[in-house]
Amino acid sequence: MAIELVSIEVTNRCAKACDFCYNASAPAGESRWTPDDLVSFVRDLAANGVKALSLGGGEPLQYGGIFDVIARLDGVLFRSMTTNGLLLQGEMLDRLVAARPDKVHVSIHFPERDAEVCRVVAQVKELESRGVKSGINFLVARSKLGSAASAAAWVRAQGISNERIVYLPMRKSDTPAPDEMGRVAGSAKFQSMSCLMACAKSPRFVSIAWDRTVGWCSYTTERRRVDELTCAGLMRALNGLGLRYCGPGAPRDGERGRQGERERAIEGESEGNATSLAVTSSDYPAAHSMDSTWFAVDTCGHVAVFTSGEEGAVADGAPDVDEIFDDAFRPGELRWALERSKDWKWGEHKTKPYEYDVTNADGSKTKVRSVWGMFILAPGLEFWAKERVTKNLATGRTDNHVWLRGTIALRDWEWLHEASGRCMGCLYGDLLSIEERCRLYGIYQYDCPHYGHPPYERDGAPPPIPATLAMLKTLFAIPSAPVFPFCFADKPRLQPKEHLPSRLYGDAWVKEDGTPMMEGP
Repeated sequence: MAIELVSIEVTNRCAKACDFCYNASAPAGESRWTPDDLVSFVRDLAANGVKALSLGGGEPLQYGGIFDVIARLDGVLFRSMTTNGLLLQGEMLDRLVAARPDKVHVSIHFPERDAEVCRVVAQVKELESRGVKSGINFLVARSKLGSAASAAAWVRAQGISNERIVYLPMRKSDTPAPDEMGRVAGSAKFQSMSCLMACAKSPRFVSIAWDRTVGWCSYTTERRRVDELTCAGLMRALNGLGLRYCGPGAPRDGERGRQGERERAIEGESEGNATSLAVTSSDYPAAHSMDSTWFAVDTCGHVAVFTSGEEGAVADGAPDVDEIFDDAFRPGELRWALERSKDWKWGEHKTKPYEYDVTNADGSKTKVRSVWGMFILAPGLEFWAKERVTKNLATGRTDNHVWLRGTIALRDWEWLHEASGRCMGCLYGDLLSIEERCRLYGIYQYDCPHYGHPPYERDGAPPPIPATLAMLKTLFAIPSAPVFPFCFADKPRLQPKEHLPSRLYGDAWVKEDGTPMMEGP
């Protein structure tokens, strides 16, 4: 066995503490690596055939020795780094450029958020202008395929081609199919993780965590400590080591993160996948983002949803709204959404086929066409719809309407539309967003759209009839949530750090009265 690429997570410190981080990173994270240990270990690996090192975290820019390590390994092997980019400015950017990494990838985790997409594109171009080879790790969630496809198309239009983008599917839940990934990538050859089609060991790649345990990928909980920091010590730790599947249906393990598996490939190499789209292995990111949509309660028993963006503080223990508001419609929701839809009117048919290439085992290509969207069907088609349910297509009956949501085969789409009365209307996308659910039930909404860690701002006036936690618990599985010591109706501006234990990215923040605050590490 010849290991060619080693990923080392230099720390699990990250102020964001994202729930989908493979490294279970946290603001109080740590590292068991010293710069000297890292450099000595990697030099021995390179002397024994390892060709490339990929540095991640946590957030590697929060590891104090990152620039020293990159600089001291210049010329030893290929050195790449993945970052969320939030610290990639000013002196930090200057120091990274001076360290001369061979490649830096910046992650887009929320392609539906224009500010993040624009920021990352600007940073990738800045790195390029300063002589650093750069690219993007692009996270794709199945529930947001439309936004992902639009954002990816815009990124490519800015001159960042698929050769510089690694498309990464969400794992564990909200996982897109390979063909859906292909559509996001513009129905062209694209890079992704080598486990896109199936979970398997790579004889070329291993991942070593912040605590010096090694696994065949970054997400597997089947790991073993590297007791001796040499290539021989690494090989002993790998001997007989298994691989635990992390995909849909896999158990959740507390020590490692919740979504995804990763592998990287050495720059310039690619591995075509003969059973699906042409896929190549490339740098895979640590998934970082503070971007969170979370849930809290006030002393009046009313409920609010907070959208943090990259700068908003998040109360400790706050549940993620995506885990509460599932994809199923509740009574009244479908009818309400149909009546309020701004982009779609009853009876309109706004879906259309998408075409992409599938690479066959012999290298030839076959064109495949399918359709993605939301379909309202005639009442008599409930059984027809149930027969077509797959992992990428859901159906149900709500408010006396039969609906399909997801990707359907072209022949089924054509059958629905060849005769009137079968499809009552369809649209590209979905009907019921988190914001729409908040309006429907009278949930307060707060957003933090600005930089500088300011207070959240309430979206509009208080709801006419605010939702209570007791009422929402009759519809949704809601875990315990933080309780603010006031009523949301009295708070047009709200800074969580003034009232509850909270986390944010960095030490500076702004009080509700505009006073700047600074905390120590």
